[in-house]
Amino acid sequence: VACVLGDLAETFTISQWLYHIDIKNKITEISLSETESGNVKMVLGMTRLHKIFDVIFIIIPKCIIGILLAWYGAVYVAISDTNENAFLNTLAIYFICEIDELLFKAFIPSMLQTALSKVSPISANVNPKIKEYLLLYGPILMCTVVGILVFSSVSATCFCNTCGVIATAAAAATASA
Repeated sequence: VACVLGDLAETFTISQWLYHIDIKNKITEISLSETESGNVKMVLGMTRLHKIFDVIFIIIPKCIIGILLAWYGAVYVAISDTNENAFLNTLAIYFICEIDELLFKAFIPSMLQTALSKVSPISANVNPKIKEYLLLYGPILMCTVVGILVFSSVSATCFCNTCGVIATAAAAATASA
């Protein structure tokens, strides 16, 4: 679940990045320029239509996939019948979470990976009260969300298993009668 929540936090960062890109009349080519401090700055602009397209086809599906993966992944691990299966199911979910990073490292040229790693983070003017709130209550909120996801998925799993046991017992009773 923590892996998936990290992926959702990454999606939030991508949406912030997209929000701070300048809106232009036409898409401008990405250019990298070095600042005086040695950091690399990325300069680009997008049309409003391109931003909307990115939100509809990248941000929203990424959020939906992350939420569904957290829910079904927790249930998938919770219904494991042995410790070995629970470990393997957890490993499978982790692989699904990390497949995008593996593909990035495998198919993006190392020169571009290096250039992207040198790009300085986007800084946004965030209200100091909001920053303070996120620093103080962010971890509590994250733990609460994880707790709710785990509790609800385990409760759903136990409910389904209980129904299965009741249905099996009823079928056995009917068959013996």
